[in-house]
Formats: sequence, C-alpha cells, structure tokens
Amino acid sequence: MRRASLNSYFSKASIKRLEPMIKDITSKLLKRLDSASTSREVLTMRMVYKAVTSDVINSYAFGKSKHEIDMPDFNAPYQLGMEKLNDVIYVLMQLGWLFPLLDMLPDSLASWTVPSLVVHRKAKKEWAVQIDNIRETQDEKIDTEDNVFQGLLNSSILSDADKSTERLTVEAFVLVGAGLETTATTLMVLTYHLLANPPILRKLKAELEAEIPDASVLPTFKQVESLPYLTAVVQEGLRMHSGASTRQQRIAPDEDLVYTDRARAKKWIIPAGTPVSMTPTLLQYLPEYFPDPNTFRPERWIENPRLDRYLLTFSKGSRICLGMNLAYQEMYFVLAAVFRKYDLYDGAVEGKGPALQLYETVRERDIDMVAELAVPSPEVGSEGLRIQVMG
Repeated sequence: MRRASLNSYFSKASIKRLEPMIKDITSKLLKRLDSASTSREVLTMRMVYKAVTSDVINSYAFGKSKHEIDMPDFNAPYQLGMEKLNDVIYVLMQLGWLFPLLDMLPDSLASWTVPSLVVHRKAKKEWAVQIDNIRETQDEKIDTEDNVFQGLLNSSILSDADKSTERLTVEAFVLVGAGLETTATTLMVLTYHLLANPPILRKLKAELEAEIPDASVLPTFKQVESLPYLTAVVQEGLRMHSGASTRQQRIAPDEDLVYTDRARAKKWIIPAGTPVSMTPTLLQYLPEYFPDPNTFRPERWIENPRLDRYLLTFSKGSRICLGMNLAYQEMYFVLAAVFRKYDLYDGAVEGKGPALQLYETVRERDIDMVAELAVPSPEVGSEGLRIQVMG
C-alpha cells in the first residue's frame, strides 16, 4: 500500500480533528480512576492505558470504539492474548515464511502451537467485518478524514487490489498494533517516573496549574502541546523507553555510504545494497549524548534542545513513524489531564485532594527493559506499573 495514502490521516491538522474524541476517552479514564479511589482497587496501568489507546485508534481507524475503557477488566483477556505474540515475534521476524505457515493451521492446532494466534485471528475477523461494513455503507460525501478506512476505500490512488478486505485487514493489524501498545507502554513508563520522582512531578504540576487553572475542566490540545516542561517529560520518556526496540533497517540500493569515525579519524565505506541498522534503545542511552542515561531527567531537553537529533523513537526521514503526531497528542493530553487532577500520595495529602501512589512496583523488574521482543519488555511475569488511587 502506498505510504502516501495514509500520510494525510496522521498529519498534525488531521490529528487535531480528533480532539473531541480523545477528550471523551480521557474523561472516561479520569472517571475510572475516581472509581478506583472509592474501591481501593489496585490498577494495572498497562491495561488501563491500553484501553485508552485502543479506543482512540479503533475510533479513528474504523469510526467505532471498542469502549475498552468502560469494561470492568479493560478487556484484559484480549490484550494479554495479543501481548503473547511478542513472545515469538523475534522468531517470526527472522523467519518470514513461518507466520504464513502458522496462519494456515486450524484453530485447534494453532492454539496448541502458538495460543496467541487464536486471539490474533479473532481480531482479524473483527477488523474484516468492520472494513466490509464500511464498504457497504460507503458514501463519497462522508468526511473521510474522520475514518481512516473510509478514506482508504474512497481513495483515488489505490488500486482495487489495495482496497481488498484481505489487504486492508493487514493494514488494520499494523495500525491498531502500532497505535495501541507503543503509546500505552510509554504512558505507563512516564507515569511511573513521575510518581517515583516527586520533585519532577511538582515541577510539572506547577506548569499545568498555571496553564489550566480549573482542574475540573479538561485542557485543549493548544494549551498542552507547547508546554515546555511537559514536552521535556514526554521526550525523556520516549528516550528511556521507545515504543519499539527492534533494529530499524535501511538499505541504500544505488550508492555507497561513507561513515566517518571522527574519534579514530577513519572513514568506512558501506557498499551499496548492504543492510544497515540501529536501535533507539542503544543510541538513546549513549552517555556522550545523554549523560547519566539511566536517570530520568527532563531538564536535559530544556538545557539542550538539539538533543532531538538523537531521538530515534519514531525513526527519521522518509520512513518516520506515521502515527507520531497521534502518539504525541495522546501522551500530552492524557498526562496533562491525569497529573493536573492527581497529586502524589504521601500520607499528607489525604482529605485535600485525589492522589496516586505506586503499588508494589519495582523499576528494575517492572519498568526497565529486560528483553527485546520488538517492544521493550520487563521481566517475565511482571505486571508492570500498578497504582492505587487515594481520595
């Protein structure tokens, strides 16, 4: 599928049109947090944030939300099933022929071989039904920028083969998968670091309170997207925990590449057609660019704005992540809404306002990357960030 056919749906202008929808989902998130305050429920935040990002990307892709943020368990069985694909993704990435072969197995054998395939197949069938429903109700007068697949089906640059349900279902897997887990995981990591670093949270809250005087009113995109400290917090979260950790491969097919090693005063010639790759997980922890790289320190981005040259979370150039603008808006808006309302619980704020506290969360086990499974993964069995809401 031509990349240009999707570009317009993820431009800054198009994403700004999603403000009412993202506001609505964020409002439901805050209500769920309030409810947890009454019940003293321990919230597994990766499930909570996945419900948020799933509702956003499904609403935008198909014009229909799954309403996971309203589900008592945040649709955890489905999310856990899809997560299990990560356990074998590193094998499937190296053996490209294996996934189509597994996909040919009947459900009974697939559930025994790779159980997560059954969940994936169910999702594919649901996406196919939604795409067919959109096709059947297709109307040229519909504002196609509000619905990605409506727009693709109405596209004048795509062939009939590109518009087939089978082909668009593959695109659905990419859009939903990329738009769900990556942003949700970064939101989880950012929430942890803010709660684990009270001085940083106080500084962020001061900025949010100055810009958003009334904590009961959700901000606008315009209010939050240019806040300097919030921007630095988001950038630091993206540096420390990229949504995708796999190597980003590139090939220059028609020209030799020249790499200059300034430290050794050497030049290296990389012949045309040679695959070259790098991973943000390694680059963004290099101390020569990011001193004390294991420390969450948003101030580094304010002290040196040019650090963004070394931020590869969304890649660079013509292959930059299509969903970057959507991810940024979700992170800005959700973090601003949550931390404008909630403080850090330390025993002294009880009765003064709603607050959050970490619950049995250990950074080395639950937050930091321990395994590279296409996405940064913590220890096996970890539940990630867990919190309690205090009121």
